[in-house]
Amino acid sequence: MSAYRPRRSRSAFSAVIIALVLLAALAVGFLLGNLLSGNDDELGQGSASSVASPSVSGAPVSAAPSAPASTAPSGGPVASGIASPVVTAPEGVIPPGSAVRVVADGLRMRDAPSTDAVLVETLPANQLLVVGHAPQRGDFGPVSGGGLDWYPVIRLADLTELPPLSDGPVSTESAFGWVAGGDASEAYLELVTPRCAARPVDLATLEAMLPWEQLACFGDESITIEGTFGCGGCGGLFPGTFEPIWIAHPNNFSLLSVDASARIGPFSIRLVPEGMEQPDQASILRVTGHFDDGAAAGCSIAPGEPPVAIDPAIAVLFCREQFVVETFEVIGTDAGFPSG
Repeated sequence: MSAYRPRRSRSAFSAVIIALVLLAALAVGFLLGNLLSGNDDELGQGSASSVASPSVSGAPVSAAPSAPASTAPSGGPVASGIASPVVTAPEGVIPPGSAVRVVADGLRMRDAPSTDAVLVETLPANQLLVVGHAPQRGDFGPVSGGGLDWYPVIRLADLTELPPLSDGPVSTESAFGWVAGGDASEAYLELVTPRCAARPVDLATLEAMLPWEQLACFGDESITIEGTFGCGGCGGLFPGTFEPIWIAHPNNFSLLSVDASARIGPFSIRLVPEGMEQPDQASILRVTGHFDDGAAAGCSIAPGEPPVAIDPAIAVLFCREQFVVETFEVIGTDAGFPSG
């Protein structure tokens, strides 16, 4: 006597297949969602403590390259009659010493270029930052980590627009850290339109401008300015290799001051080593010079011990931002110059 086995209906079998297909689709969707949202924490959409990125032998692995920060100027008010920029940033490059605007609300600033680094603060959209290498920020960027390009930045208090040049050097820094420039799909930062000045310009106007603004606004135009030369006992070390050293080394103590008794610098000049002797401290100089010197094309910068080379495009831009002296004459001595 054979056992009775009921026949499984075709409709029931089909239902099982459909259910398995749906479960597989949900699983694939979940995995893809996690992969595509891997950098959400840098926009403040996750916890402050990020999961480490996968790596091989300590090197970060990225499934897709980071989207470069936008180098299209973000606009803003431009005074009538003021000259326009004559130098533009290379595509996808944020120049050292430039101002950028946060365009991704909730961008995280960290104390190191890593998603594992300590959170310094979360930045709102439209917040202005200054990118190193710049006054008060001696780091170079970008630095790659976890599939992102990181920039060393200074938060400019709560500014959403740069102040007029008549206000003097920008000195409203309130926080230091590193931010990601963008992910594979969007930029988190964009360049701010340089504040260009009408000609002729004086030292007070030049020192109010950020390094990138000076290059962008003047190119290799010859400029004549007057100020007190010297640094009054400045010093310090900046390890690394820098070529050519006279224009590429970040520590430059050849400063010109509008009023040395009130503030030394921050504007610095580069003296060509062949045939140009350094003037005495406290000398009042009339200097003619230019940015965008031809020697910048051969610049290479590798800070640190051991030296680690930075992006060649950044090295060249840094050197192009230096003010190279063509001629100078001593027109006096500043009796109020600090002795050291």
